[in-house]
Amino acid sequence: MNTTFNKTCPYCQSPIKQSADVIICNECSTPHHKECWDENKGCTTFGCSENPDSKKQSGHVIDVGNQTIEEIQNLIETTHQNHLIPPSNLLINCPECKSLVDENSRFCKFCGYNFLDNQTPIKRSDFEKEYIKRYKQRVSMQRKGAWMTAISLTILVIVMLTVGYLAAKSIAEYFSSPREEIKRTVLNWKEAWENKDIEKYSSYLSDDYDYSFTAAEKNEDKNFNKSERVERINWTFNRYEYIKIKFSNMKVEMNSSDQNRAVVKLDEKYESDKYSDEGKKTLYLEKGSDGHWKIYKEVFEL
Repeated sequence: MNTTFNKTCPYCQSPIKQSADVIICNECSTPHHKECWDENKGCTTFGCSENPDSKKQSGHVIDVGNQTIEEIQNLIETTHQNHLIPPSNLLINCPECKSLVDENSRFCKFCGYNFLDNQTPIKRSDFEKEYIKRYKQRVSMQRKGAWMTAISLTILVIVMLTVGYLAAKSIAEYFSSPREEIKRTVLNWKEAWENKDIEKYSSYLSDDYDYSFTAAEKNEDKNFNKSERVERINWTFNRYEYIKIKFSNMKVEMNSSDQNRAVVKLDEKYESDKYSDEGKKTLYLEKGSDGHWKIYKEVFEL
């Protein structure tokens, strides 16, 4: 079983993954990332012969001059001992863990502090904690956003339903008001007149209906009861090819003392293929026991 992987590279202080290129020192068997080995130009283990600093020390040239063989041997031994123990000024304290490391090191071999960038690399555990923390914050924000959207939509639907209900109620109340009922009665009566429907026309007239016609310029004044008026209207239905009636400036005045009585004033323009006129009309209406409004008096001034 290969135990090289999952160990820590002493140069970058990062785990050696199975897919990474690895170089194992021939002298001390310490595994390194290939790029770390290349960047350090050899092993990072202090005192190893593959360490670049050790190679520099081993390649140090000693000037023997005119010394004897015994003096040369003593000089070599002294120089070798001096290079095996590095001077104290070549070691510095790591700002992060305070351990002694070579002053030329890029990373602290104890804690991984980056001397070039002046920062400690984030540990995987810290990274995972930070990732989980931010992930939970993002999920929380998304959930809050979803809840806010749902609440907003619910409030909007409630408001729309409330407004719709109030509007429908207002419209229903408006059309069920006495004034609107009276207007619809008058307009339906006019429509029956234009359609030459004598039964429907007469259904809007009360039994005690009275019609009054006044033409001041002609000094003419006529009065008819319901049967006489219906007979004359039916006569026009049978002889006129078409009848068109236009009502304008309609005003409804409710009786202040009796809400079952009202007066409608309007301008009327009558037109047919044989006769036409224009004048002011006043209609007196009364609400019967069946709940329907009927015209009990009609006054037309030419």
